Formats: sequence, structure tokens, C-alpha cells
Amino acid sequence: MAHRGMGECPVCRYEVKLSQQQCFAEQHIAVSHGPSREQVFAGILTGGNPDWGSSRQYVHWACDTCIEKGRAILAHPKQQEFYRCWPYFAYFSVRFTCPRCEVEFEFDKRDQFNRFEVEHHWVQVWPRFCRACSSSKPLRTPLRYEAIQAMQPPATSSGEA
Repeated sequence: MAHRGMGECPVCRYEVKLSQQQCFAEQHIAVSHGPSREQVFAGILTGGNPDWGSSRQYVHWACDTCIEKGRAILAHPKQQEFYRCWPYFAYFSVRFTCPRCEVEFEFDKRDQFNRFEVEHHWVQVWPRFCRACSSSKPLRTPLRYEAIQAMQPPATSSGEA
């Protein structure tokens, strides 16, 4: 159980004093449409903060040691696109299972940085499929195929008046 003002780093699982972590420095997290520093700390300690109304309960952060050792990358909330969810305070690799091929894949910390701070995708949108399935054509189910065919204009012969 975390003590007052302490939080467990999601990367290394060590308990650290939240107010002393560089990813929560006031000048670093001050975003006009984002949560206050106190709301972020409350979100970490409670698993989400109903007062701020974040749609994503989990606050993505890492301690200074993990950032210094390269296990995580310091994020820049001012460079991110987000609405009613927690911005990223640090990026670290996360593993998922692709629902299409059922292969486990990694959403790498560098890919997250690129996706959210360089390409400016909304932070609440994570990749759902592995790279192989994302780059392949979508599966055409019979129902989807019928719907596409129904949207096509009917064929006409050139001799009609």
C-alpha cells in the first residue's frame, strides 16, 4: 500500500515520492486543458480521478531511475493531443495480444513517442492489431461485402433511353 505522496512506479515497481519525479515537474506538466498536478497524483493513488473525469483510469508515468536507465522515455504532455484522458508523462513498452492473429506484440516506448508526439495521434488511441495484421487488408465478411455491394450504383446498359 502506498504511503501519502508515494506511488509505485509501473515499470520497476519501486515506491517513490511522486512530487520529486521529473515527469511531474510543474513546468513539465502544465497544460491548459489538462489535469492539475494534484489531480495527477490523486489519479495515481486512486487508480483514476473522478473529479477530473478521465476516460482512461491508468496514469502512464515512470520514476526518474527508470527514465535515467532507459527503461522509459520522458514524455511531453504539451506535445500531445488528448481530451478527457490522462496525457502521457512517460513512455514504456507495453505488450498486447492481437485479436486477429492472437500473436503477442509490443507497443514499444519509441513507437509511442513517435505516434503521440511526432505524428500527433490522440493519446487515447492505441494500436489494436500487430504490424502484420495492421498492414494487411481488412477481412471481408459476407455481411460487410453485401453492405458494400448495396452501396454501389446499379449497372445500366448503354442502349437504354
